[in-house]
Amino acid sequence: MSLSGNGVDGVNGPAVQARRESGDRSARADPEVAADWQRLSEIRREAFRALLSRIPAAALRPGLTPAAAADTAWAIASPDTHHQLVREAGYSYDELEDWTRATLSAALFPDR
Repeated sequence: MSLSGNGVDGVNGPAVQARRESGDRSARADPEVAADWQRLSEIRREAFRALLSRIPAAALRPGLTPAAAADTAWAIASPDTHHQLVREAGYSYDELEDWTRATLSAALFPDR
């Protein structure tokens, strides 16, 4: 998984998007679906922690820990963000990738 939109799509792609849309409705009615949706979120968070743990803390924005960097990436590259930008705002996947890359770079790394 990369930090780009395409890498995020591997986590947030059409299958997860369909699951999100149906899961949101189902989760309200079915605790088992809600638990599954929560587990998917935890898996995504763990994946970002594993990915960001490979980056030396000194390469991150001053004061940002690897754990906080992972949570930042987890939030920015979330299924909700994907939904809002692609489904609601009309971003293409290329635009999503560009936005995700720029936003993560600005949030995680010092200005160059």
